Amino acid sequence: MFATEPGRLLVVGNGASLAPAQSVALNFLMSGRVCESPVDIVAQHIAAKLLKPGDVCLAVSDSGMNHFTLRSAQLSVESGATVIGVTSYGGSELAKVADHVLIAGAGFHDWNGSFVT
Repeated sequence: MFATEPGRLLVVGNGASLAPAQSVALNFLMSGRVCESPVDIVAQHIAAKLLKPGDVCLAVSDSGMNHFTLRSAQLSVESGATVIGVTSYGGSELAKVADHVLIAGAGFHDWNGSFVT
């Protein structure tokens, strides 16, 4: 058990990264960790804005450049929450915004700037 009540967990992702974000959220739920993972962009932004210190936003974006996911991450930072970014590119905007970054890129994958997920 937790010594103190854990903060809120918000999982966000859009475009091709929406399904992986939803999968992560489902795995948290199956392990007993309550989390939020709205699929609507406006709902993601509102939830991010309502986070506070002690809460966590897990932002998933393959490119690390998706505008809507970045906005959720930025709103979470402004709210005082911790942001964990999961992306394929260490030099991405998400990697710069996040407090902690997991770089999980595939070796066969190439991003040329025209496809943003």
